[in-house]
Amino acid sequence: MTPRTKIIIVAFVIIFDVFVTVPLFVSFRATHVRTVSDKTPAEYGLQYQNFTAVTEDGVTISGWFIPAAGNATVIVAHGYGGNKGTVLLAAKLLHDSGFNSVLFDFRGCGESGDSPTTFGVRESKDILAILAFVKSRTGLDPERIGGVGFSMGAATMIMTAGQTHDLKAIVADSPYYDFKET
Repeated sequence: MTPRTKIIIVAFVIIFDVFVTVPLFVSFRATHVRTVSDKTPAEYGLQYQNFTAVTEDGVTISGWFIPAAGNATVIVAHGYGGNKGTVLLAAKLLHDSGFNSVLFDFRGCGESGDSPTTFGVRESKDILAILAFVKSRTGLDPERIGGVGFSMGAATMIMTAGQTHDLKAIVADSPYYDFKET
């Protein structure tokens, strides 16, 4: 092998790493974020029930149902890189105000099924599965379901509200306004 051929091979490997390997690694790390909650609603003095729901594309979503005195329910959606444990304070405040709450892990997060993060595009299916779960429970008013989302969860809540009439109100805390800006 000539010195010129060796230089060409080394240059190709470096260029390949810079333009293919590194971007693939960064992309994988950005779309596969998983942290499992080390807290439960019990630590906030809340009773809760574990549940799972399956999305229309077959992803199992893990959640907590936290009952309260009323029959209105609020679905709480965490932000990017979070999990249902990161929104427990919101659930405590909702509970103390008489609202049932549902906390869940988006696909690819916490204890939910494996799937890359799509920053709200496929995660809307997760919220739709949670809505179906809430509507199937007796004692809850299907006309009094709302949603609260934080960051990516807020953007996803907005996207989902455009797909269903089941969400009667939403609160979106810090959603992104343009996906290209995220």
